Amino acid sequence: MVKYRAMADEFASMREEVARLCAARGEPPPPTFRLPIEFHRPGEVAVVCRVAGEAAAASLTSVRGPFATCRFLYVLEAHRSEGLPRTLVGRTLGLVRSAAPKLPVLATFEWLRGEPPPGIASALEQAGFVRRDQAVLWRRLAAPFPERAPPPGYVLKPLADEHIEQAAQVMLAAPEPGAFAWTLDTCRVALERAAEPETPRFPAGRAQGLFAADGTLAAFAAADATGFVQLVFAHPAHRGRGLASAALGAVLRALREEGREETGISVVASNEAAATLYSSLGFEERRRYAQFFLEGPFS
Repeated sequence: MVKYRAMADEFASMREEVARLCAARGEPPPPTFRLPIEFHRPGEVAVVCRVAGEAAAASLTSVRGPFATCRFLYVLEAHRSEGLPRTLVGRTLGLVRSAAPKLPVLATFEWLRGEPPPGIASALEQAGFVRRDQAVLWRRLAAPFPERAPPPGYVLKPLADEHIEQAAQVMLAAPEPGAFAWTLDTCRVALERAAEPETPRFPAGRAQGLFAADGTLAAFAAADATGFVQLVFAHPAHRGRGLASAALGAVLRALREEGREETGISVVASNEAAATLYSSLGFEERRRYAQFFLEGPFS
């Protein structure tokens, strides 16, 4: 545990520098910097690079299930021109490959002010990462939004636990344009992350589905416990009928009835069709951020 305490101190000092930089720019620290650093847990890969004995760069990556997410990737400003970003990215990727050789996706967290620090973006791209910008949209739930009734032949009802596997199949059949390639496992994990850990997985109507006459799930929308809309999908065989809009509208009503004041949703910035749908329901873009993906497997 001595090693872990020393590394925790080094991570803490870096977070202090980030906080100082943010304060000087009048910016809040990125949300991931407020998360507790507990990298001695299983599934956490930590890297610290030192210059003259002092910590100069660090990364922390969570490797759980089919996803890995780099929650912390930072190089002190004084060392960004010394090739340290490339060294940090290379060492991080090497350890992740060793820890999870069959991992399909490694993603970075959202960056401060939407852009990664100088040097880190080029280091990620040299390592094979692909940049896909994300747009975050919000809306006040008190504001009126159009009622979207299900079209004839479809029934709208809350998504129950027994529908989760069907929802994963819908996601697999309808990947978001511009996003990384889904596998059935990544679809299941995305649903797990949006759901509650215990049954019912989606209480208070936070997930709604449109079902065809034969009981097949055709489209669904789901919000997590914070009220953020995580998933909106429609099966290609049922598109063009307003199903995703009806499902999302039902989720918004459920969130409002739950007493929430606002909600948000994230979308690949190049996905104009989804942005148009969300805009029609009153969402407005609040910010954009850069995210980098590296698709595996890494074996």
